[in-house]
Amino acid sequence: MSENLARKLIFSVLGGLCLGIIFITRPEQMVFLLSYLVVFVILVLRNRMNIARAIREALPICIIPIAISLLITTVFTLLNAFFLELPALSISGSSAFKETFSQIQSIDDGQNIDDFEFVNINRQQLKMAYQVSPTLNQVKPLIEEELAERITRQGGKDTNIEVTIDWVSWSTIEAIRRSNLTEDRSMYQVFTQINSELQEAFNDKRINQKTFSFNDIDIGFWLNKFPHSLTEMSGYLFLPRVSSKKFLQNTDDPRVTPEMRSIFNRVAHRRTYLVNQRDLNKDLIFYLNRITPLIQIINILGMLSFVILFVYYLVKPIHSQLLNQYILIISLALSIILLRLFLYIAIDLAFFPAPSRYLFPTNPLLSALSILNLYVTTKLLSSFRFSP
Repeated sequence: MSENLARKLIFSVLGGLCLGIIFITRPEQMVFLLSYLVVFVILVLRNRMNIARAIREALPICIIPIAISLLITTVFTLLNAFFLELPALSISGSSAFKETFSQIQSIDDGQNIDDFEFVNINRQQLKMAYQVSPTLNQVKPLIEEELAERITRQGGKDTNIEVTIDWVSWSTIEAIRRSNLTEDRSMYQVFTQINSELQEAFNDKRINQKTFSFNDIDIGFWLNKFPHSLTEMSGYLFLPRVSSKKFLQNTDDPRVTPEMRSIFNRVAHRRTYLVNQRDLNKDLIFYLNRITPLIQIINILGMLSFVILFVYYLVKPIHSQLLNQYILIISLALSIILLRLFLYIAIDLAFFPAPSRYLFPTNPLLSALSILNLYVTTKLLSSFRFSP
């Protein structure tokens, strides 16, 4: 085995192990897989549509790391299924767990509008779930104790306040773990039983389920609105107007109904206390007015440097291993940014304010990548020599 091949193999195995660790600890597997797909497409284009050669180059960069990571997730899933009777990587990622809290979420408590931050399951829905699920009711004191402890730990005094869905789910898991329910069955089976009891309560009409009706989708309307949303959201991403009120304020479209707003708040975990806020921080606007032109210049130059870098990479046939790794990292980051852009477009198509709530995490990432790539591209061009 040549030294170069050995290095590539070591790189692939280490990359696969790191990716496998991410896969078993984080839920963003699909984002990474799509990012690797983008890298493979770049390799195909660079090899002038020569699929066989692109596959050979993609083996150490994409194919082997993905194969190792998928093998790791499969092994851990099988180990969980064999030793813990859990057919998933974690209890929170299992179908029984997700369906249980989805059922509790759908309980009709007579409230359509959410007035709390990040609340997907309120106390009234949880109380109604206790009443119809004997298994969940058995751990009610432990769940409430766990919730009270979390509230107190954060400095709260009223332990009956509304809390985030994460606190409810974590408290439920810990309560079941502390109870005697898992002495003769797995935690997955406990959640399966709770889910079954909730479904039976819905079927028997002991509790009502929230129902929302929608009109038929008008494809023509969405297609007509798509170019405008694409242009506007791309503008906010690449040339952010961070000093404008529209960027800072969350103001829903007048056509948004209370039912639509309620669903969106629940699904998107929107900070509802910031919605339709009129009083803005004047000092913040003053500083943002000063840095906005600089951010726009950085992004413009960064976009040009990305184009130059990829053209250079596709045209030049031989590259260093360091440049190949850099292109991989940049491709992953840019593909994530583009995926988020389509999320913003979908939100804008649905009449909700995308600019401030959703673009903010991506704007600094894009600017940081632009600064980094300007440096790399300048170094590449300074070392480039035209043949006579």
